[in-house]
Amino acid sequence: MANDNPARMLNELKLKYEHAKLLEQGLVNKEKCYKANATSLQGYSNDMQRLSGIAREKKRKLSQKQVKLNAEVDSLNSKYKDADNAMKSVRSRLISEINKANKIETDFRDCKRYLGFICDIHYEVWGQSSELRSLKAEIQNHTGKMGRLKEDIQNTESHLNNASTDLSLLNENIYKHEQSIAETDSNIVVVKKKLSDLATAKMDYSVLIARLDGFFTELPNIKEIGYTTNATQEFLSEIVDLTETMDSAMSTDKDKGVRLANDRVICSSTDRHGESSEDH
Repeated sequence: MANDNPARMLNELKLKYEHAKLLEQGLVNKEKCYKANATSLQGYSNDMQRLSGIAREKKRKLSQKQVKLNAEVDSLNSKYKDADNAMKSVRSRLISEINKANKIETDFRDCKRYLGFICDIHYEVWGQSSELRSLKAEIQNHTGKMGRLKEDIQNTESHLNNASTDLSLLNENIYKHEQSIAETDSNIVVVKKKLSDLATAKMDYSVLIARLDGFFTELPNIKEIGYTTNATQEFLSEIVDLTETMDSAMSTDKDKGVRLANDRVICSSTDRHGESSEDH
C-alpha cells in the first residue's frame, strides 16, 4: 500500500477496520466452539473412565468367581476320582466273591447229591449270598454317586466356561474404553492448545481494534494537521501493516478448524459457523 495516496489508503484502512472487527467476532465464535467441544470431549472421557471402572470391578468379581469355580471343579474331580477308586475296589472284591460263590455253588450241588437239606444250612452259614448282595448294593451306590458327581462337574465347568467368556468380553470392553480415553484425552490436548492460540489471537485483535478505534477517533485531528506530516504517515503505515498481518494470519486458519485423532475436523468454516459437534 503506497503512502503517497492518503485518500485511498484511508478508504482501504476503513475496509480493513470493518473486516478486522468481523474477524474478531469470528475468533469469539470459534472460541465458543472449541470450548463446547472441549467440554463435550471431557464429558465423554469421564464417561469412558466411569464405564472402564465399572468393567474393572466386574472383572475383579468374575476373577474371584473363576478362582472359586476352579477350586470347585478340582474338588469334584478329586471326589470323583475317590469314588472311582472305591468302585474299582468294590468290583475287585465282587469278582473275588463271585469266584468264591461259583466254587461254593459247585460244592453245594455236590453236597446236595449226598447230604440233602443239611447242605442248605451250611450254605447260609457260609454267608456267600448275603455278601454278594451287599457288594452289588455297594456298587450301585457308588455308581449313583459317580453319576451325580459327574453331573456336578459338568455344571460347574459350564459355569466356569461362561465366566471365562464374560471375562474375555470385559477385557475387550476395558481395552476399547482405554483406547477411547487415550484418543479423547489426546483430542482434548489439541483443542486446549487451539484455545490457547485463540486467546493470543483475540488479545492481538483486541489491541488492533483498540488502536484502530483510537485512530478513527483522532482522524479529524489528523485531517486538520494534514496527510503529509511524517508522524501521520508512520502511524497510517503501522496500522495498515498490522491489519494486513492479522488478516493474513486469520485467513490461513479460518477454513481449517482442528483435525482430531479420529480424523474428524471440528470448528471449521463449514462446521455450521463453528458450532460444536457431538461425534467423538
